[in-house]
Amino acid sequence: MNIKRISYTLMAILWTLCPAVAFAQPTDVKSSIQFSCVVWTDLSYPALYFRQGDEFLPLTLLPRQRSQIYSLQGREALELYVAKDQANGTPGHELVGRAALPQGAKQMLFMIQESPSGGKLPLTVYGMDDSLDAFPAGSFRFLNFTNLPLQVEFGGTTNKLSPQAIKVVQPEIPELGGFLPFMIKDSEGRTGFQTRLFGQPRGRKMVLIVPPTKMGEKLAVLFLPQIVPPPPPESNR
Repeated sequence: MNIKRISYTLMAILWTLCPAVAFAQPTDVKSSIQFSCVVWTDLSYPALYFRQGDEFLPLTLLPRQRSQIYSLQGREALELYVAKDQANGTPGHELVGRAALPQGAKQMLFMIQESPSGGKLPLTVYGMDDSLDAFPAGSFRFLNFTNLPLQVEFGGTTNKLSPQAIKVVQPEIPELGGFLPFMIKDSEGRTGFQTRLFGQPRGRKMVLIVPPTKMGEKLAVLFLPQIVPPPPPESNR
């Protein structure tokens, strides 16, 4: 699977087709959130920073992995910067990406991609609700980035997935985890992809269904897993 080529395809789809992914909308309300980020391939910048007040804090990003969880307080947007000297030679930073924070957001996942030619900023940043209310432990979040209606057969259930839609499925999972059959079919019942997905009670996994990059190729599927830490024990009084 050519991840870099699929990443460019996903970037183009995100850029043009994906209001359904609950992207952050502008707000005048300053938020305090926790967030993590994901990139699908290495970015052109060796180091990336986010702004917290007057500080520029580094982000650590590894392709196809969730970053660590960061905190952002009292901001209206996640702003991404690179180090760049000012005209007078003093150290400074340049804005390269921005995503507004939706009102009431507490936990966000941001997808970061290089912008298509002509973008306002070099990086395009999309955010979605990453709270356990929206995406619980033990569940799978399917994202259909194709323009076709699909059927997702998973964990003994069949789920319709409209174009550019999201569906969270929480199957029955053994206490020690286990493999669950997973199949994608088109509206005529033809199989476009099948495998088995490992589920566990403290895990959750995003499954991104991407159209083929060439005519005649099968659907591409990207996975983004996470182990949800158990809640902290209640303190004894």
